[in-house]
Amino acid sequence: MLFMQDTRRNTYELLHTKPVSAGKYLSGKVGGGFTVCLIILAILNLIFFGLCLVSAGDSGFTVRLSDFLLATCLYILPNMLMIVSVYSLVSLLCKSPLPAVPLLLLYIVYSNMGSRNAEGIYGYDGRPLAIMVRFPGGFFDTSPPPMAALALTFCADTYTQEIISRRSEIWRLCPMKRRVCAIYRRMAIQEVFLLFVAAAGYGLFFLFQNPRTDRMGTEGPAGEIGRFLIYVAAVAVTLGFWGLLSNLLSCLFRNMWVGIGGCLILWLITNSSFGDKYLGVWNLFSYTFRELEDGGDFRWIYGKMVCICIGILAAAALPGIMKRQDR
Repeated sequence: MLFMQDTRRNTYELLHTKPVSAGKYLSGKVGGGFTVCLIILAILNLIFFGLCLVSAGDSGFTVRLSDFLLATCLYILPNMLMIVSVYSLVSLLCKSPLPAVPLLLLYIVYSNMGSRNAEGIYGYDGRPLAIMVRFPGGFFDTSPPPMAALALTFCADTYTQEIISRRSEIWRLCPMKRRVCAIYRRMAIQEVFLLFVAAAGYGLFFLFQNPRTDRMGTEGPAGEIGRFLIYVAAVAVTLGFWGLLSNLLSCLFRNMWVGIGGCLILWLITNSSFGDKYLGVWNLFSYTFRELEDGGDFRWIYGKMVCICIGILAAAALPGIMKRQDR
């Protein structure tokens, strides 16, 4: 968000009239954002240090603040610096930080994947250029990238940028059919890009993780290709549903954060043990909670059918909401 507001509000021309060099402008923006992250990190360190001091002090364990600070400087600060630098570079090139999200996510997946050695023993080794370190407990052990979260974030701003920008009056002069087609075309480009990221994440998972799938149904390359195609189809439905719903809520309330927040609430409810228990095969994340060892169980399709129906309704309601926004 450091540079997105400046580009969206067309303040670049105004910035060029000020006696501020490009280096000072970039260093001020990046330094300010990094300072905010450092303050939040320091607060979190103090909170966790206090919790550890209270819980471990009674058990006789020694808790030192210096250990927290040393671990933070060695493992967390390099990650923060890399992320801020990548976001800043992508924001300057694309005038939006959103394209950096899937790239960083794939980088995390690559850095935290294990593999099997010649003896078949599974473990984790340092990878070339990997800066994201693994935490104990199976973090990123078997999970693909959360594409639903990426879709609802990417597509929330598809139409609201026309509402809050200075070109909204010019946009309203275009015929409604042309405007609707333009929004659908933007969303299609975003969905295709995210689908490519999902396929790349799946490929990275099987290339570096090398999991054993002989108990997941058919064996051999043909079975693996079939599972990949099913995964792509399920992810395509997931991306379409969350993208359309996020865009619809953003247009309805004229605020992309409402669209992101509303979808995140629904995402947390359905992508949980609560949603799996009470919704079952009709859950929006039925594919996630399917039985992995039963390759012939396709009851998760019911949940994807729910996604398709709601997505169709959201797409059909979009023109009416756009007409209401013109009033």
